[in-house]
Amino acid sequence: MKNVITYSRSATDEKVINERTGLYIDPLEYQNESLNEYCSYFNYSVVEHFQEVYRGDTFNRPEWNKLKKLIIERQGKSNAIDSIIIIRPDRFCRNMILSFNELKELSNLGCEVECVEGYIYDNQIRRLNILNRLNEKNKINNMKNVIIYSRVSTDEQANQGYSIEYQEEVLTRHCNLNGYNIVAKFQCDKSGKDFNRPQWKKIKSLVQERRKKADSIDLIIILRPDRFARHLVLALLEIENLLKMGCEVEFLEGEKMDPSNPDSFLVQAIGFALPEIENRKISKRSKEGSHKARLNGCFTGTAPRGYKCVRVGKDATLEFSKDADLIREAFEKMASGLYTADEVRRWLNGQGMKLSKNQFPNIIRNLTYSGKILVRPFGNQPEQIVQGLHPALVSEELFAKANDVLNGRKRNMDFKSDKLNLYPLKGHLYCPTHRRTLSAYACTGRSNKYHYYLCTKPHVKCDRYPVEEVHNQIERILSNIQFSAQLMSSYRTTLEGLFESDDLNRKKSIQKSLDEIEKLNKRRLFVEEQYMDGELPAQEYQDLKNNINTRLFNEKNNLQQLQEVLSPFREYLDKQVPMLEDLVGFYKSVDGKTKNKILGCIFSEKLYFEEKKVATPKFTTPIELLLNASKVLQNCKNKKEVKNDLFSQFAPPLGLEPRTL
Repeated sequence: MKNVITYSRSATDEKVINERTGLYIDPLEYQNESLNEYCSYFNYSVVEHFQEVYRGDTFNRPEWNKLKKLIIERQGKSNAIDSIIIIRPDRFCRNMILSFNELKELSNLGCEVECVEGYIYDNQIRRLNILNRLNEKNKINNMKNVIIYSRVSTDEQANQGYSIEYQEEVLTRHCNLNGYNIVAKFQCDKSGKDFNRPQWKKIKSLVQERRKKADSIDLIIILRPDRFARHLVLALLEIENLLKMGCEVEFLEGEKMDPSNPDSFLVQAIGFALPEIENRKISKRSKEGSHKARLNGCFTGTAPRGYKCVRVGKDATLEFSKDADLIREAFEKMASGLYTADEVRRWLNGQGMKLSKNQFPNIIRNLTYSGKILVRPFGNQPEQIVQGLHPALVSEELFAKANDVLNGRKRNMDFKSDKLNLYPLKGHLYCPTHRRTLSAYACTGRSNKYHYYLCTKPHVKCDRYPVEEVHNQIERILSNIQFSAQLMSSYRTTLEGLFESDDLNRKKSIQKSLDEIEKLNKRRLFVEEQYMDGELPAQEYQDLKNNINTRLFNEKNNLQQLQEVLSPFREYLDKQVPMLEDLVGFYKSVDGKTKNKILGCIFSEKLYFEEKKVATPKFTTPIELLLNASKVLQNCKNKKEVKNDLFSQFAPPLGLEPRTL
């Protein structure tokens, strides 16, 4: 059931004669009775009724403001107002532009306007009050000062009689015949969908500048309404703004405007509506044509960096431009994992290709570079990926790798290497009191230099920590990790058997993906044979081919990822654990920069001190697993207990799927 508000309005409180009965009636009572009958017939729930005696050329009415306030209060609630019921459109408003704006505002609030008699735009005749000519008595011989305006939006319009030269010639001849004084001529090559045009802004500036002067602009002469605008509401608003500045718009072709006749406003509105309807039809046909072309592998739109638009016969496609090698190298740098996206972007900028931070990721994600065409959803058709007619700038494998790195699925860890040999812990220590990273410095004593880590908070007294003592504490922590790694290596056979099933599942997934690829290839071959034998229509063949190609592309990408990922545990046991078996010896033998990298792999958070000692640190996941497994191996005697406890240590918490390392 609709929640509605009924609204009745009259310009006078005097009774009027009913044309059908010849009796005097109260206009508000007549509206109220009709509105109640209407709501009762359609079973509407009338929330409240508003009525007022007020003129209809504005919405600044007391009762109407109360009505809108009620709609806003209930917006988005279960008892929201669905409709406003009025008797006729003229009871709503007698100003078309204000009506359009008010209807749009109500629509945004989730409320519509419903008329008992007619539609909301019926009899919507606006009474124009044309402004008097300013300083007209001071003009010589009453000659009108005019501006000539001509516009085209595309080169093709020149072949349809819309050329700039043709328009200007006709307009100039018209002004000479009527004795107009041509103040200026403006030519424009922008779209008519709005008034955000440089030349039109100059016209308005000139009109405003001469306003209320003896040489003010009286008219803007235009060939026909579609050269003025292709948007009904914007055109009416622009004419309203010009009238306020004392300037009118005159069209050579079409119905002539008579400002003294309110009915002519309807003719003018139709003249502006027709170009907008034509523009919408053109837009619809363009989108349909672009969608069909993309389904056939053609490229429509602006060429991406590294390509330029060309035509092969009737087909629009792409070929490499001078920037192709730079884009290809950018993909290679991104896929290597050694560079961040911003580093690659800055490198491209250094080569003369200016890209913003938002533009570069869009290049890496653009399927066009892999030879594919992304077809957006259109109508009832879903989004599709088809093989393009243009050459691929990068291979599918390189495209997938670059996007994996960009999306964070695969990274090559790169540590900052700006630490000194003397202070390898610099950057790994912080002060919990002031939440600042500790720095380091050397203090000169009577006979020697003493090195400390200390807080960087100025003008406060904070503890400082001798470098040698801190380094000794860190080495003791590393010794504990080294012992755990040695213990874990002695149980290698047990651990390999425990987690062998993890690698087996990955192999099954790879084989399943290979089988699916083989099946899709067979289907594609079968469809091609059916088409070549004439047993399959062209459109059906094209749809099946695009569907198979899309699934095949996704399956190959999935297979590549499975093949690149090793068994997490086997990689852990083969690569990471052996490196930790002589962790302390290796740590002592390397320089400070390498030590800093080692510590970054071991500690997940910065270290801090409690009572002059390093507080219990938080380790990275591989080290945490190692220490937990070491505890299990030391405490469990029974083989079955070892396996069960190890599984609970290495497996993630419940709720994470799949349960892998």
